[in-house]
Amino acid sequence: MDNLRIIAIDHGNKNMKVLGKDENNLCFSSGYVESSSEPIVKENLLVYNNKYYSIGANRFAATFDKSADERFFKLSLAAIAHNLETYSLQCGTVILAVGLPI
Repeated sequence: MDNLRIIAIDHGNKNMKVLGKDENNLCFSSGYVESSSEPIVKENLLVYNNKYYSIGANRFAATFDKSADERFFKLSLAAIAHNLETYSLQCGTVILAVGLPI
């Protein structure tokens, strides 16, 4: 199982946290700005379904059910991408460890 990657994501109401390689951990505000056109600043940018998401901006209000809509799904995609990028992985099997108790 050389291409197996376990990724733990903390879906906090204030910050999203994900581990990276060699202490290259990522912590970003639980929010984003959505745009239909490509922004000038490419840092922390997620492109998904022909839309652009500037990750870490405009933190969302605290919510109990993070599966009620796609907001935290999109934030999860950004966290997964960061983890895979730090390990230079482009394909494989990913297991997510999320929804941990307080």
